[in-house]
Amino acid sequence: MVQASDFITIGRIGEGQFGQVDAVRCRLDNQIYAVKIIPKSTAARYNLNLPLERDIHRAGTRHAPPLFATFQTPSSLHMVIEYAACGSLWDRISLDSPTTAKLSEHEVCWWTDQMIAAIDWLHSLGYVHRDVKPQNFLLYPDFVLKLTDFGSVAPLLDKGIVDPSHCALPVGTPDYIAPEILRHAEEALLGSTPVPYTESIDWWSLGATVYELVVGRPPFYSSSITETYAQIFRINYRLPHTVSSELVDLFTTTLCPASARHRPSITPSKPPPTLPFIEPSPPDSLESDTFSFGDFFSTFSSSEPPLPCSHHVRWSDWSCTASRRDTSPPITPSRVVTAVPHSTRRRRPVSEAHAYQELLECVDHSARTNTSFSMRDLEQWWERDQESLQALYRRFASISESFHRR
Repeated sequence: MVQASDFITIGRIGEGQFGQVDAVRCRLDNQIYAVKIIPKSTAARYNLNLPLERDIHRAGTRHAPPLFATFQTPSSLHMVIEYAACGSLWDRISLDSPTTAKLSEHEVCWWTDQMIAAIDWLHSLGYVHRDVKPQNFLLYPDFVLKLTDFGSVAPLLDKGIVDPSHCALPVGTPDYIAPEILRHAEEALLGSTPVPYTESIDWWSLGATVYELVVGRPPFYSSSITETYAQIFRINYRLPHTVSSELVDLFTTTLCPASARHRPSITPSKPPPTLPFIEPSPPDSLESDTFSFGDFFSTFSSSEPPLPCSHHVRWSDWSCTASRRDTSPPITPSRVVTAVPHSTRRRRPVSEAHAYQELLECVDHSARTNTSFSMRDLEQWWERDQESLQALYRRFASISESFHRR
């Protein structure tokens, strides 16, 4: 079994709602890997099904980065997976044109065909992703795309219905989340019996992702997540007039009510001429806003020191070493010369964790008022004291736990 001391951190690849991903060099074989790190406290509070995420990476084919090992420390869980030297689709659109931040239609069709195949593969395993977005599609030097970040997956029941026990909390990223997920969370918060949603939520998120690649921004983007929330429910977006009828068909069959939504198709085109290697950012160079989940949940944190790994019974079977696979030659980041520019034109000046907190507030507000949102609403919500925010989280956590006990 590997352990934390077997790895040297090279740089930060990304940060998400519940953890971070670092590029590391393994002392045992001198190869480069990506390590996803999730605090145990976060995993417990959100009932994250991390063993399921681990097992999906174990089943990784050409559609997902394979798992090499898992290990734990007293405070966190670690997954060692294949390193994607060319970054993600998000990096690609930022690198290709930091000003307009979009790709040619030929290239979009090349990636879209592979995105559809990757989502199909996951559905065939009996799971729905629930967080499809550009950041979760990894690119490789041979122009192959893979789906990653299975921390939000949920099992599928008959007819593609998502297991309701996994649906009490809203799951996903504001700009790409399907309206059914939000409505389900609202109904659960009110104590009613929510209408189940299906695997088609992934096709909605795919449509939003492809739209961003073509247009340069997500279809429901607003500087206010509150307004984005309202536009998602209204399905209020503009169809671009400069793209082919094939892509317009994809948007109209994915960014639509669930009853009319279905699996899209696309004719694959030619790959991009080149893909630059991406250099991981040194961890201490990352900018972060003043909010963090550590601040938000500070009163829930234990003042006691972390227990030894052996005492964490919940994660007793977490650590493993996968069988060696045939993979692409390792890429050494010292060969990488391209840094990822920040595309601030579309990105809100908040972390994913902060954006998720705003999403929870939108769900709560919409459930109670069932009215349209405005910037004035958001400003008023930010005036709530910390106790109110914690009470809101406890309500969501209680609902989630009750579903899991059923």
